[in-house]
Amino acid sequence: MKARRLLISSVVQGYEDRRSAAAEAISALGVEPVFAKNPRGRADAPRRAASKTLFSRCGAVVGIYGQRYGRTGSESDVSPTEEEYDRAREHFKPIFAFIDGMAEGDLEPRQKNFLELVHDWDVGARRRVFHSLAELQRLIREALTERDLSSRYGKFLDRLNQEPDLKAQRYRKESKPFVPGFDLILHSPARHITTWMAGYIIVIDGDLYDRDQLSSAVDNWRTELPRLIATRLPKVRLTFSKVLIVVDDNPHGHRARVLRRSPSKFAVDFFDEILVDLRRARVDLPPGQDFAYHSLKDVLEDLLADHFTT
Repeated sequence: MKARRLLISSVVQGYEDRRSAAAEAISALGVEPVFAKNPRGRADAPRRAASKTLFSRCGAVVGIYGQRYGRTGSESDVSPTEEEYDRAREHFKPIFAFIDGMAEGDLEPRQKNFLELVHDWDVGARRRVFHSLAELQRLIREALTERDLSSRYGKFLDRLNQEPDLKAQRYRKESKPFVPGFDLILHSPARHITTWMAGYIIVIDGDLYDRDQLSSAVDNWRTELPRLIATRLPKVRLTFSKVLIVVDDNPHGHRARVLRRSPSKFAVDFFDEILVDLRRARVDLPPGQDFAYHSLKDVLEDLLADHFTT
């Protein structure tokens, strides 16, 4: 686990034992557990505290979600737990969700809706159900240790983020990515290409997700594009997204065509799928996309040749 501090997010009342167990498991890994404080009993204080600790100190969120939704405060109609989840998504922080199977009874209506949101946005690799405190600790240890990036993949992300050819095209790291699962999003704003077209390079770990999970993550991205354009990029008329599916060990056996080709819900969204095999230092495109003027493919091949050939 690369993060040195993790935010533990849950309701407080009645969850003291879960929170303590989670903190003990996290500390045993050499990572500092952080809780959102609530001074003087103010219901809206966790929002400000969580915002400060999560975004300036914490690299990820461990969410422990049970039957109760939690109280809402004066600043928002959502619970602190849901707001912490939303903020983590907005700031592209990994979210490790642990669903409480210890208690009996029905979910509160709002908690049911919240857990459906977690299910929809989590592409499947970071959500687990526990039935005892010992199991919660074991699942936390497994979740936090299995996600370490391979040395090649971490190096690839760093190199891509600093690639001079992409910087020349005005690609910069997106400061507020809005879909979990992606490890890097580079954005070339519309004003730097034309007045009406924006570009994205999206990187996701093909070793971590199977075909259905990868397709789900990309579909979520495409569904969110209209909201992004409506709120942040009013001049945009077209978006071009390059989805880089990066494999090293490739346990799922991904080939050039990984994603399901579902129809876009957004008429002005176009995306190319590119498989980057770090172990073989190879870049592959699905049939029909391997055209001569695909400049990103050339950039990636040069990057691999310079830094990843063994």
